[in-house]
Amino acid sequence: MILALWFYSDFRDKNLYEAERKKVIFHCIKCDKIYSTKAGADTSACPRCGFVNARLKY
Repeated sequence: MILALWFYSDFRDKNLYEAERKKVIFHCIKCDKIYSTKAGADTSACPRCGFVNARLKY
């Protein structure tokens, strides 16, 4: 039983971590808000002011 709970917990944590890791971060240059969206987006509208921003690149 403990082994099954351990596998379930590990599987759940791995999936949650992967979902967070695939998000893309944006910084609005108009209102200075930092926000994230799902992977694959190169531009995104700011949820606060609606200005379209490019993704942050490190």
